[in-house]
Amino acid sequence: MVQATGNGTPQMWMLAGNGRAPLATAARRLHQRLSGAQDWLPADVGRALAGAAPAGNRRAALVADSPEGFLDLLAALAAGRGAPGLAEGTGDRGPVAFVFPGQGSQWPGMASGLAAGSELFRRRLDECVQALEPYLDWSLPEVLRADAGPGTPGLDRADVVQPALFAVTLSLAALWRGYGVEPAAVLGHSVGEISAAVRRGADPGRRSPGGGAVEQGAGHAGRARRDDLGHGRPGEVEPRLARWQGRLVLAAVNGPRSVIVSGDADAAGELLAEFDRSGVHARRIEVGLAAHSAHIEEILPGLRADLAPVRPRPAQLPYYSALTGGLLAEPHLDADYWCRNLRGTVRFEQATRALLRDGHGALLEVSPHTVLTSAMQDCVEADGGRAVVLGTLRRDQGGTGRFLASLGELCVHGPTPDWDSVFAGQQSSGAFELPELSGEPGAEPEPESAEQPDGPSALLTELAGLAPAARRTALLALVGRELRELTGRTAPVAEDGAFLDLGLDSVTAVELRNRLATATQLRLPPTAAFDYPTPAALAGFLGAELFGDRPDGVAADEPVPGRWTTTRW
Repeated sequence: MVQATGNGTPQMWMLAGNGRAPLATAARRLHQRLSGAQDWLPADVGRALAGAAPAGNRRAALVADSPEGFLDLLAALAAGRGAPGLAEGTGDRGPVAFVFPGQGSQWPGMASGLAAGSELFRRRLDECVQALEPYLDWSLPEVLRADAGPGTPGLDRADVVQPALFAVTLSLAALWRGYGVEPAAVLGHSVGEISAAVRRGADPGRRSPGGGAVEQGAGHAGRARRDDLGHGRPGEVEPRLARWQGRLVLAAVNGPRSVIVSGDADAAGELLAEFDRSGVHARRIEVGLAAHSAHIEEILPGLRADLAPVRPRPAQLPYYSALTGGLLAEPHLDADYWCRNLRGTVRFEQATRALLRDGHGALLEVSPHTVLTSAMQDCVEADGGRAVVLGTLRRDQGGTGRFLASLGELCVHGPTPDWDSVFAGQQSSGAFELPELSGEPGAEPEPESAEQPDGPSALLTELAGLAPAARRTALLALVGRELRELTGRTAPVAEDGAFLDLGLDSVTAVELRNRLATATQLRLPPTAAFDYPTPAALAGFLGAELFGDRPDGVAADEPVPGRWTTTRW
C-alpha cells in the first residue's frame, strides 16, 4: 500500500513505447514497481520519466493529483482502457497553431482556478487588467470572480465579455508558452483576432441596439434528424435567409457543418423556431449585439475614430485572418481592418483549411471553453488530414488539473513540455530509479507517420470471440462506461436515452467519439454521437463497422443505415 500522498496538486507523467503493446508493457511494469514500493512521490517518478531516453513514438500522458490516481491510470493504460486524465498519441503531427475564439467561451469564474494555482497565469492576467483599466468603468477582477456581487456587470454584455475574454485568452497563451509550447502561427475568430494579434488598443465600448444571432450545426448530441434544411452548410443555409430580405445575413462560416446567422432579433427567433421544428441543430448565441450584420454599421464611425491612433507593429508570427480566409503576408491591423472585421463575414473555415494546407498539424484552441474545436475537427476530417484539434479549459473546469490534461493531450502528439515548469513547486524526496520499462530492448520503432496498431487490442480480441448478441451487449457496456466517465454519472445508462438527456454536450460528444475510436482502433466520424444519438444506436454502429453485425431491424439484404467507411488506426 502506498503511504506517501504527495502534496495533492495535479501533476503529469509521460511514458513512451514502440507501439500500443510495448506502451502497455511499460505501464504494467511501472505499476508493479510502484504498487510494491513505499514512500514515493509523484514528482520524483515524473522527473525520472521525463529524464529517461525516449523509448518510442507511441506516447501516453497521465495527469493525477495523488499516487493512487497515478496507479489507477497506469492500470487503465496497461489494460488498454480509456480513463479521465489519460491521453495517448503517435508521432509528431507538425507545428502548433494557436486559435483564439470570439465570444461564447465565457463562463462565471473562468479564470479563478488558474489565477489561484498558477503564478504565471496570474501575473499575465494582472498585466492585462492594468492595461485595460483606463478604458473600463467597472472592475475586471470582480467580473472574473465566480461569486461576483449583484452590482457587477454580467458576461452577457458585449462591452464586458470582450475585454474579459481578451485578458483570459492572452493569459492562457502566456501559460502555454510558459510550459514550453510555442505557436508557429495564430488565427482568431471575429473579435478573437484581437487576442491573436496580441496588440493592446481601445476596446470599442459601444453596444449596437437590438439584434440576435443563431448558430446552426454545432448543437447538441441526441436529437438530430436529417431534412432538407441541411446541417449547417452555408450553401444550403444562405438561400433560406432570402425571405427575411436582408434582416438576417450569414455572419460566419465556421466549418463544413457550422454557420452563424446574425441580424434582427425577431427574425433570428423565427429562424431558430424553424430549425427547431425541423429537428436541425441550432442554438441562440447570447452576444449582446448582432456583429457581422447591418446592426453594427451605426457604431463603425465612432469605432474607426477610436482606433485611428492605433499603429500596429510588424507581425512576429504568421498571422492567419478569418476576415480574408488565409495568411496575411503583411498584416495591416489598423482601424480599417478592425472595422471590416466586425462588419464582414467570418471566413473561419477557409482560414482553418489554409492552416492545414500549410502543414500545421495541431490546432490548439486557447480559450476558457472549447467552442471552435468541433468545427475545426470537421475541417480536418473533410480534408482527410491527420492534424489534431485540442482545447485548453472547459466550462467549470478551469484549474491547473484541466490545463495539465490539455497539455498532455497535446504533448503525446509531438511537442516536448518544459518539465521544469511542469514540476515547479512540487514536493520531492530525491531521485527515483525507474525499472526497465521497454518490453523489447533494441526493437525498431514504428515510422512516425504510421497509424497502424501493432495488433488487435485485448478488447477487440474478446469481442471477436463473442456471438453477435453478446457482442452488442459488450459494446453497449463500453459506450455506457465511457459516457459515465465523461459526464460523471453514477446511475445506469438507458440504452435508448438521448445523449443530450444523458448529460452529453457538443464538446463531450467529440470526446466520446475520440475515446471509442481509441478503444476500437477505428477512425470514427466526428459526428458519431450526433448521427447515432443513443447508446444503443452507437453500439450497433460500432458492431457493424467492426464485425459487420446487423443492427436490430435491418434485414440481411439491406445496407446498414449511415454506414461510414472507416479505417483502422
